[in-house]
Amino acid sequence: MRVLAEFSREHASSKSPIEGMMVESIEQTPPNEDAIVGKLITSFTAAKRRQATCPSPYLPGADWKTLLESQWQRYLDAIRRDDVGLVASLLRNFFRNEGLSGFWGGDRMFDVFAALDGPVSLRRADLMRRQFEVWRETAPTADVTELSAPQIGNPWGYIVDGVLLYEPVCEYHYQACYFAKLLSQIDRPVVLEIGGGFGGLAYQIVTRLPRAKYIGFDLPENIFLQGYYLSCAFPQSKMLIYREGLETITNDLLAQYDIVLLPNFMIPATESSAADLIVNARSLSEMPADTIAEYHQQIDRLSRLFFFHENIFKSRGDGLHGIPSPEFPALTNLVAIAESESRWPRYQSNSGYPCRENLFLHRSVLTPQVRPGPC
Repeated sequence: MRVLAEFSREHASSKSPIEGMMVESIEQTPPNEDAIVGKLITSFTAAKRRQATCPSPYLPGADWKTLLESQWQRYLDAIRRDDVGLVASLLRNFFRNEGLSGFWGGDRMFDVFAALDGPVSLRRADLMRRQFEVWRETAPTADVTELSAPQIGNPWGYIVDGVLLYEPVCEYHYQACYFAKLLSQIDRPVVLEIGGGFGGLAYQIVTRLPRAKYIGFDLPENIFLQGYYLSCAFPQSKMLIYREGLETITNDLLAQYDIVLLPNFMIPATESSAADLIVNARSLSEMPADTIAEYHQQIDRLSRLFFFHENIFKSRGDGLHGIPSPEFPALTNLVAIAESESRWPRYQSNSGYPCRENLFLHRSVLTPQVRPGPC
């Protein structure tokens, strides 16, 4: 562990919780790895064949297309050769290779983090400290071990109270706990996430809402990583992944599984009113306008209670593509009931990625019930 001595001295009076940066390898081979990876290769190969015939809203946008074409070649080559051993090795270390590219930064995220030194390192650590302090305000009695990074994919990050935290975990934990409150009166809630990345939020949702069913839709590459991450984290859960010939996703089919991970082009094939809560965290804005429009139609159709999203509300400060949420198409069945600036320093209005939290409720819940008149 690299101890941030200058940072510790500078923030001694504020008792900063960060003890240092952890970059040492903690690579672990999960049980049944070959079986997990073999199934994921078969699923991914079938998904990519199907994706080639999909309409444009279900294809990766320009930025993601460029990133995948430039970053995923080693993964794709190994998958094409059905090289289970090499794919497994890449997945065991996806936090430290190109598998993580684009999820909460650009490419080479681990290399950049490991090479940090001096003022840049201190600024990054200070941002993590502020993120943690916001989390602590929202969860004053939670144990920091609830933020601990599972030793899957060889994670890296910061040490707090002897626990390894990767950078976005405070947001993931808060959101999962918030969703648990929203859904507390539902016996077996269904949470559907669009754009779940490597599975960090999904891990917290499944952990914090053990009664919930989790459904994730994303590009095939991202679902590939999610499949590995969640299979290793929850080996006892019944998981549905894409397979050749899978055409419709009925509620009866969903009822048979705990975790459902499917490529985004299966969204239109999913039965209406499938989810109590639909979630998107900071990816809708990065999609093309026609994709946002298509997803909004599907969200309107699939939601039966809540829709939560956190996305940019004004132009990005880094000059990259981003459609602010006020420009999203209107929803027919969902009504906005709460909106606020992102609570996270990384995404507040003065940041390069200024976001707002948005909560919608299905219109049917707000419709007054007609009572029969007196006899």
